[in-house]
Amino acid sequence: MAQQKIVLAAEDDWYPFSGLHDGNYGGFSPELIRAAYATQGVEVEFKVVPFTRCMAMARTQTTLGCFDSVRGKDIENTYLWHQRPMFRSRLYLYARKESQFEYRTIKDLQNGPRVGVTVGYEYGDDFDRSKNIRRDVANTNLQGLQKLLRGRVDLVPVYDKVYRQLANANPEFDEHFKVVGTLFEADLYVAFSRQHPDSA
Repeated sequence: MAQQKIVLAAEDDWYPFSGLHDGNYGGFSPELIRAAYATQGVEVEFKVVPFTRCMAMARTQTTLGCFDSVRGKDIENTYLWHQRPMFRSRLYLYARKESQFEYRTIKDLQNGPRVGVTVGYEYGDDFDRSKNIRRDVANTNLQGLQKLLRGRVDLVPVYDKVYRQLANANPEFDEHFKVVGTLFEADLYVAFSRQHPDSA
């Protein structure tokens, strides 16, 4: 009997969770997903794409699911979610070391600092639903941090392990940046398509 095979869309730029690293795709999430499905005799193929396209593919049933996604009120009913998250990660706000900014509540970001965000990413319901935050959109976390380095934005939210990976490759980040608060603590999921034929 042939082994069952499924295809999941995977983000290409969120290492060490999911992304291209030294020319190869990998990360915590594909390792966990592959191992979990293997216990059920299912082989997993990953289609590695930018995150915005990843989520669109799951939404339009082009693929069974997309990871790593953060559940939020705006997308809760768009996808199917597994009960237990794969991982939990802390979303820190980074600023230049000379900054006097300290984050306490979402109101501190409204009508004030320029916040560098990555296109298509979720930053928690409070942030995502706030209309008064000055957002500057970049294609990747790396681009956002480079803008912070050049003073084009005042703050950039980046998940802790993702920042550490980027800072290891770009030592100037640790030389010039500091954490000024925790924006959000996120559970990470596969967002499954509601319409795909293989959906439960």
